[in-house]
Amino acid sequence: MKRLVADSLRRSPRLYDLACQTYSWLQPIHLKEMLLGSKVQERAWQLRHLHGGNAWNYTNLPKDNEWVIGYWESRNHPHRAFLADRIASYRPQSVLEVGCNCGPNLYQLAKRLPQAQFVGVDINTAAIMAGTDFLLREGIKNVRLMAARLSDISKANDGQYDVVFSDAVLIYVGPREIEQTVKDMLRIAGNAVILLERFYEGDMRGTYRYGCWERDYPKLFAKFCPNAQIIQTKITRAVWDEERWAGSGLLIEVKKA
Repeated sequence: MKRLVADSLRRSPRLYDLACQTYSWLQPIHLKEMLLGSKVQERAWQLRHLHGGNAWNYTNLPKDNEWVIGYWESRNHPHRAFLADRIASYRPQSVLEVGCNCGPNLYQLAKRLPQAQFVGVDINTAAIMAGTDFLLREGIKNVRLMAARLSDISKANDGQYDVVFSDAVLIYVGPREIEQTVKDMLRIAGNAVILLERFYEGDMRGTYRYGCWERDYPKLFAKFCPNAQIIQTKITRAVWDEERWAGSGLLIEVKKA
């Protein structure tokens, strides 16, 4: 019955889109988020490893810590190489990733820039512990992973890192917290902030679509850093062969003046 309803809705893209958005809006986690803010998402990600499964639809992964292992197995995904290439083009000596999970992006970067120092922060302690072990097994010693909340980056010094970046993390930051997050990222980045996130033109606070927040990041960053050079690159299926990311994914490079 559910399949028949879904198939019927797909015949009308607009109706299907409306149904998907309505479904995501009515999910308990989003309703709680609207009342309590992003700490609801933080709690969910803090405990995510306890719920099994993996975000990359890989098969034959060990059930023990499957979610974290799935992220590590995705370290060679095309979008990670694409993101790492753009960050490496800045020739940074210090880089911070916010929301690093077990470090698959930092693995890519450490291979490209062995003389640079990398720091990753994530709220999930299990991911940090596993990632530290994974990286050491690969002989990578220039990456340090730390368990921390996104808001903890406010404790970093001005310009402490050459580049600060995120990959599909700000999609879980709600309208109440996004401006402070952006200001913190800009303040602690010496040269550039780089994002791979979901874009929605004209809306700086965020529009909730398909279970995450999409927003106009170029416009938002320009609000707080008007002299920055902002470069936008659309995500293609060659980079991320998934409907939502190929449809609204965007790489944003904010080069500080």
